[in-house]
Amino acid sequence: MTTDIHRDLSFDRTVYAGADSSDLADNGGRGAFMFSVDSLWSIFRLEKPFSVVADGENVLMNVSATRRFNSFSEKCFVPASPEMEGNPLLFPQENVSRKFRWFFTEYRYNAVYAGIDSLPVPLDRYLSPEEQRNFLLKVVVPEGSNGVELYNSLDKINTSFSRWINANVFTVAYGAIKGFLSPEQLAVAESEKEKVFTSMTKRDMLGWTPEQFCRQFDSLMAGAPFFHEVYVRNSSAIDSAYHESEKVLEYFSLSFENRVNLPGKVVRTDAPVLDDGTPVWKVDCYRLLYGDYELDAVSRETNIWAIVLTFIILAAAIYFLLQSSGILKSKPEQ
Repeated sequence: MTTDIHRDLSFDRTVYAGADSSDLADNGGRGAFMFSVDSLWSIFRLEKPFSVVADGENVLMNVSATRRFNSFSEKCFVPASPEMEGNPLLFPQENVSRKFRWFFTEYRYNAVYAGIDSLPVPLDRYLSPEEQRNFLLKVVVPEGSNGVELYNSLDKINTSFSRWINANVFTVAYGAIKGFLSPEQLAVAESEKEKVFTSMTKRDMLGWTPEQFCRQFDSLMAGAPFFHEVYVRNSSAIDSAYHESEKVLEYFSLSFENRVNLPGKVVRTDAPVLDDGTPVWKVDCYRLLYGDYELDAVSRETNIWAIVLTFIILAAAIYFLLQSSGILKSKPEQ
C-alpha cells in the first residue's frame, strides 16, 4: 500500500493485490482486495506485475486500486467480508499535520494500529515478554551469539508460538460444541479434554473446521466417540458459533507494506526501512499481539519563496541603512 500525501493534506492511496484469472475476467480484479472496491476506487491492471513474499510464499501483484481522499477523517476501507469486520489493520487511527516554520514547512504522518488482546488464550502463557518482543517485533541478537544459537532460540520460540495458535483453535472449537453435549457427554469430554488437548495441539490446527476438530477429538478419546455425531445433528449452529469466535484468527491472513510519501525530505521516522527516501513499514496482526503498533514520519520542505523574500528584505534593509548613514551618498561634482 502506498500513500501519497499532498501539500494541502489530501492524499492518494494505492493498494496492490494479486487477482486470479477468473476474478480478472469477471470483475477486473475487484475480488482480490480485502476491502470493498466501490466506484470511488479506480482499478488498474499492472503493466509490470511484481512479486512479494506473503506467509512464506511468492504472491504476484497484478492489480491496483487507487482513490483520492480529502483528509484522513474519511473512512478508507470497508471490509469486503464479514470475517474482516473489526480487523484493526483496516481501521488504523491515521492523521497528518503541517506546521509552517518560515524557511521550511514540516509535515508529520502518524498512524496507530490497535493491539489485539481479544484472543481466548493469552500469549503470556506460552511466551515471555522478551520472547514476544523478539518474535513479533524485532529480533535482538544476544552479544556473542552465532547463527546456530540464534536459529535454535527462534525455533524454540516458534514452536511455543505455534502451540499457542493451536490452543486458541482448540479452545474456540471446544467451546462451540460444548453447549450441545448432554450432561453425560460433557462429563466424559471434560475428563478427556487435557489428554486430547496435549496430543491435538502438537499438530497444525490453523484452518481446521469444526467437523475436523470433532473427528480428531473422537479419534483421540477413550471409549465410544460421540463428538462427530453431535456435530452432524447441530452442524449449522456449531459452525456459526465457531466462526463468530474464531473470526479474530482470520485477521492474521492479512499483511502488507505501508509506504508513505510526504512533501519534501523525510528527516525523522521510526520506519525500519527507507526505500529511496520513502519510509516503509511491514504491518500485520502478529505485530499487534505485542500491543499498539505506531508509525511515525516527519518531513521538511524548503520554502524557496521565503528564502528569496528574506534575501530581498535583508538587501533592502542593508541598502537603506547604508543610505541613511551616508555611505552611499554620491560625492559632489568638482
